[in-house]
Amino acid sequence: MTEDNAWTEDVTKVVADRAYSLNYEEGMSCRFRPIPSEDGSRTIEVLLEMTHSGQAFDLTWLVKFTDSPDTGIQFELFAPSVGGGNLWTEYRGTVAELKEDAHALPVFIRGYFIGRNSVAAGEIAEASTPPD
Repeated sequence: MTEDNAWTEDVTKVVADRAYSLNYEEGMSCRFRPIPSEDGSRTIEVLLEMTHSGQAFDLTWLVKFTDSPDTGIQFELFAPSVGGGNLWTEYRGTVAELKEDAHALPVFIRGYFIGRNSVAAGEIAEASTPPD
């Protein structure tokens, strides 16, 4: 096994393990989908099915990297444009850093939806309050 293969396997394992734990430990339904590699670049897409937990739309977590550890890892979390589009983008140089961010995903996602839902609830309350 070459170093590049070990790198690719390590990144894939972190993302796959986190997708598994999101499903079975955090209760966030998700689907893990490696997108076919092209010219050494790789993308793993994790579709976070938030509508199963009562939210209005789903989120997508993308992890982009190449066969070489020198290029690092790009991490993106985004919603549809009605949900704000790109919510979180990070560049990480190591698998350990990716793993740390991956563990923060559920907290970030819950905070995002709590904030979004509280603003919506405030707008509804404000709209139903009679003028002075």
